[in-house]
Amino acid sequence: MTAALLLAVAAPAAAQRTTTFVAAVADAATGAPVRDAQVLLTDLYRVARTNWMGEATFSDVPAGKHVVRVRKPGFVPAELTLMFRGDTVGQVFMLGEIPHTLDTIRVTAQATPPYLQPFENRRRIGIGRFLTANDLANEGLKDFRLIAETRFPGLRVQRDSSGREMLLNAVPQDGGNPCPVVVYLDGQQIDQGDVWNLVQTWDLAGVEFYDGTDTPSQYRVSGSMCGVVLLWSK
Repeated sequence: MTAALLLAVAAPAAAQRTTTFVAAVADAATGAPVRDAQVLLTDLYRVARTNWMGEATFSDVPAGKHVVRVRKPGFVPAELTLMFRGDTVGQVFMLGEIPHTLDTIRVTAQATPPYLQPFENRRRIGIGRFLTANDLANEGLKDFRLIAETRFPGLRVQRDSSGREMLLNAVPQDGGNPCPVVVYLDGQQIDQGDVWNLVQTWDLAGVEFYDGTDTPSQYRVSGSMCGVVLLWSK
């Protein structure tokens, strides 16, 4: 009897540990729904796209604070930290179009953001292979994994046993079979199954690839002999 009573009391509390999140995305100028915008719960590595009504829905979101990022090519991205509690949480995101203006001043040099300074230092030394922001911009909206196949010799995209598309090094330096490269995003190692949903080519400010022999010491971890890809976001 006591156990049954405890279970009955605990059940409502457990039910409140997750919530459903509905993000509505609209054009700030017209109020029209924005279809196929990408909505990300960045700390949970979850992503969804808006439907024809401009809505994206996430179920079973853990209670607490989470960062929500909304983006679509041609619009200024939006990001909010929201508190998730209760059965349902809703939030409207109004995206403004990126203004198209003519250049009035030609800039011959730009200051490098502090977080990209190590990237630029390694690029000047010539260790590894690199894609700069300009290189990536020239690739448009192509999937980054396909870009990596053509720009970094030895890399290829292949599905693993679970059907996920993985970036592999076909010629690892240890002479073994093709194996998945280790991927870092802004200095943090991340599983390939998460990163390709979260990061698109147009999100990136720089990319580095090391084949396993010249990897910077701070990125030498288990599996790094297969190669290491460093992604730096804008």
